[in-house]
Amino acid sequence: MTITTNLGQIAKLMGEEVERQGDSLIYVAHMIHAWVYAETRSNQLPTMDDILQLGKLVNPEVTGWRPGPAVFLHNAGTAAPSYAIAERLERLVAVLHKLASSSSLDDDFAKEWVKQFEDIHPFIDGNGRVGCILYNWIRGRITNNPDPLPELFK
Repeated sequence: MTITTNLGQIAKLMGEEVERQGDSLIYVAHMIHAWVYAETRSNQLPTMDDILQLGKLVNPEVTGWRPGPAVFLHNAGTAAPSYAIAERLERLVAVLHKLASSSSLDDDFAKEWVKQFEDIHPFIDGNGRVGCILYNWIRGRITNNPDPLPELFK
């Protein structure tokens, strides 16, 4: 598959996302690696395996789903319990695939889907970076004119 996204555009977007989250420069390289993975799979919707792979690519310390609790700083809530991550993600991915077969996936759907992904918070770190990639992948923008992840928690 030919990678069609402009590298400068992607590096800028990845840099902004990593900076927004207060992470270090090395995570830009990791995020670009994850983005390229998503580009190579962009002819289909993301699967559970794809989501896990993205998590591992954006943060090499991730080895699987989050093993313990997580608390959100942005809305003082808590993430899905670790034992429920796989089940909740499977349901979320199933909704994505079911709706895609019957209608187009617009920006509002993608934003709400990624918000639910973020609420599950499947990884110890890198959920926002994975969310940014998924947001563009779902919208069919992974290879053309990607956008930053909009504010999900106002």
